[in-house]
Amino acid sequence: MMLQPIIENAIEHGVKNKGAQGMIKVDISTIIISGKEGIQIKITDNGAGVTQDVLKEGHALYILQKRMQTLEKKESVVAFLKHHLGEDGIGTIFKLVLSKTKNLWTP
Repeated sequence: MMLQPIIENAIEHGVKNKGAQGMIKVDISTIIISGKEGIQIKITDNGAGVTQDVLKEGHALYILQKRMQTLEKKESVVAFLKHHLGEDGIGTIFKLVLSKTKNLWTP
């Protein structure tokens, strides 16, 4: 559910007007962060790119960022959401990182 607002944003504000040339790429990998096993999810698009105000209050991505901050405090995990323009200022790259904890990863 954490990916939904990021991918929706990539479609709606990134590649919607690019037609068949639009591209969204999702890379998922395991990582070690702050000495803990974790997961990194990187979502890249080749759209217009986003400005820093995309994380403004009330926006789904802002809410997701606040949820990540709450996880960090309550669950003692490494949790963050960052974004920046893609290479040559084209598109956007979102990176979501979560370290592994029993509460978050137990089936």
